[in-house]
Amino acid sequence: MQKNILYIFCIAAILISGGCKEISPEYRLVRPQEGQRNILIEEFTGVQCVNCPQGTDEIINLQGLYGKNLISVAIHAGFFAQAPYSDSKYNFLTLPGQAIENWIGPPLGYPSAVVNRSKFSGENSYQLGRQKWAAYVGQLAQSLPLLDVTANTNFNPVTRELEVSVTVEAFADINEDIRINVMLTEDNIIDPQANTSAPNGRTVEYRHRHVLRAMLTNFDGNFLSANMKFGDKLTKEYSFTLPAENGWWDADNVHIVAFVTDASTNAPGEVLNATEVSIIK
Repeated sequence: MQKNILYIFCIAAILISGGCKEISPEYRLVRPQEGQRNILIEEFTGVQCVNCPQGTDEIINLQGLYGKNLISVAIHAGFFAQAPYSDSKYNFLTLPGQAIENWIGPPLGYPSAVVNRSKFSGENSYQLGRQKWAAYVGQLAQSLPLLDVTANTNFNPVTRELEVSVTVEAFADINEDIRINVMLTEDNIIDPQANTSAPNGRTVEYRHRHVLRAMLTNFDGNFLSANMKFGDKLTKEYSFTLPAENGWWDADNVHIVAFVTDASTNAPGEVLNATEVSIIK
């Protein structure tokens, strides 16, 4: 790994809570250089979760600081995702999403998210309350990546067939159980959402962001390598046909989220690096 590459990140978060009142963190950032480690944040949510929009707002704030270097996936699973409203058009539950929550462990409270599938020192769970996201994202963003992940797509708008190619390049020798994970997410889906800040406790036309729609790999990833060497490149290809459903599966809003995990580190496997690309170039 090039030793003359220096990534400097500075983020300050002031987390103050008094009683039931929360004050949003404040941030200061020296922006990252091109090509540094991307961070994956998986937000566990549900249509019936009244506080979850606050979590989404926090992720939007963090992405305003980190830009494309912070990749978000909203996983609708668990209790609050089981029963959409009677006027809901869509059900965001997915089998992979529920399997991921069962694997990682359910949130201790909402909103909740998992940052790079890491269990941080002093924490009892992978799931973290939103007051902690900024600090841990900032902590991980200061580390150099062991590998790079890139993805390319080819989408046919007539047949709605999607081809995905994901390439992983090692920046060091990695003699561990390395797995590749490929998700399909969809942005800007308009549907009701419980919302403690809205009149009557819900927003009828809520903009659901980065919703997990499907996985092109197993929910726990597919085996990639056990002995990647510095400079090795491995490419995997996948295909998927987008359903022709009214109102969602809108190709303009669908993205590929590809990431590599080290399955030897913990049960869900710590994320080594990730990338996100739109399926339409």
